[in-house]
Amino acid sequence: MRQMKDSGIEWIGQIPEEWKVGRLKNMFILYPYVKTNSVDSNFDVTFLPMENIKKGFYIDNERKFSDYTSSYNIFENDDILLAKVTPCFENGNIAIAKNLKNGIGFGTSEIFVIRSSGTNVKFIFYYLQGEHFRQRAIATMTGAGGLKRISPTFMKNETAVIPPLDEQQRIADYLDAQCARIDETMELVRQSKEKLRAYKLSLITEAVTKGLDPNVPMKDSGIPWIGQTPTSWKVCQLKHVGKISSGTGFPLEYQGNTSEIYPFYKVSDLELSSDGKYLITSQNTISEETVCKLKARIRECPA
Repeated sequence: MRQMKDSGIEWIGQIPEEWKVGRLKNMFILYPYVKTNSVDSNFDVTFLPMENIKKGFYIDNERKFSDYTSSYNIFENDDILLAKVTPCFENGNIAIAKNLKNGIGFGTSEIFVIRSSGTNVKFIFYYLQGEHFRQRAIATMTGAGGLKRISPTFMKNETAVIPPLDEQQRIADYLDAQCARIDETMELVRQSKEKLRAYKLSLITEAVTKGLDPNVPMKDSGIPWIGQTPTSWKVCQLKHVGKISSGTGFPLEYQGNTSEIYPFYKVSDLELSSDGKYLITSQNTISEETVCKLKARIRECPA
C-alpha cells in the first residue's frame, strides 16, 4: 500500500509521501515572454477571441500580426489559455495552444496565459480543471456582476500539490485516455438523443396526419408535404379549427400584480431544457377583471 502523509492543508488532506505542497507559481509562469522580433507584421498568426476558446480545445482563427496590440494577450505553442472572467471560467473555457500559425497567437485580454515551468503541461491543464481549484478560484473572484475575475495574485499564490515529474506524466496519460472515452460516450449519448427526438417528431407527425390504423383506406390530401390521409379525414386551414393570436403580449392595463390569483405566462417565461421539455422560469399574475376583458376580446374575434 502506498505511504501517505498529511499535506498540512485542510482542504487537500492526505497526499502520497513523495508528493510536495507548493504554490501554483512553482508549476508555471503567468504571462510569459514571447519573442516576436523575427515575426513579420504581414504574417498570418492565430487570433483567439473568447468565444473561440472551448472546453479543452479552441476554434482556429487567423489575423495579421500587425493587428496585435498591447490590449491583447500573446502566447506561443504549448502555452495554456484559461478564461479568468465569469461565466467563461465557470464554463470551463481552457485550451492548450497547438499548431499556431507561424508559432504565434494572440487574443482576448480575459485569459490567463500559462507556461509550464518544470511541470508537465498536460498535468497543469488537468489540475486547473480540478474541482478544488475551480471552487477556490470562484470564491476569490472580484468585480461587479458579469465582470468578476480571478486575480493574478490568486493564480500565483494558490496552494498546489506537485507530484514527481514521472508521475505527472502517468496521471496526464491516464486522464487523456479516460477523458477520451468519456467524450466518446457523451457524443454517442448526444447522437442518441437527437435520433430519439427525431423519432418522437416523426411519430407525432405520422399519428396526426395518417391516424393509428395502418389498414384504413387512404386518399391524396392534395398537399405535397402531407401526402396520403385517411379517406374520412378533411383538409382545412388552421383558422377553422382554433383561435390564433398574433399579438405581442398583454397590454399593461391587462396585467395584474402579485396580489392577484390568476397566473399567466409569456413565451419569455419558458425555457427549453436539455431533454427537450419546456420549463417555466417565471410567472406573472392577472386580475379577475382582466380575465373578463380577455374573454370578451376572444368572443369578439371573427371566425
